[in-house]
Amino acid sequence: MFVSVVIPTYNRRPILEKCLLALERQQACPEIDRYEVVVVDDGSSDGTPDWLRAEAERFPHVRLIEQSHGGPAEGRNRGVDHASGDVIVFIDSDLVVTDSFLACHANSLVRS
Repeated sequence: MFVSVVIPTYNRRPILEKCLLALERQQACPEIDRYEVVVVDDGSSDGTPDWLRAEAERFPHVRLIEQSHGGPAEGRNRGVDHASGDVIVFIDSDLVVTDSFLACHANSLVRS
């Protein structure tokens, strides 16, 4: 399966970095062929979009979508519109996931 992780964010660059680093360290599992991380920036004024573009090599799974400040619900909806995965997982930008986060989601989906 192809998993899209959608993350709306607004002015959370320091914790977003930790969030994205954790997503880049995901353990391989047979159920997941590939994954992407769709970050929807909600008009941040802290330089988040420029930082993400400058750090693109560190975060190869990340795709950046920008929008005017519309709130997290609008960011999630826009993320879904741009997601390519068969499965969509939503997280907030202050969540630092475990290395098995995506594998656990995939295993639960396969079992159900």
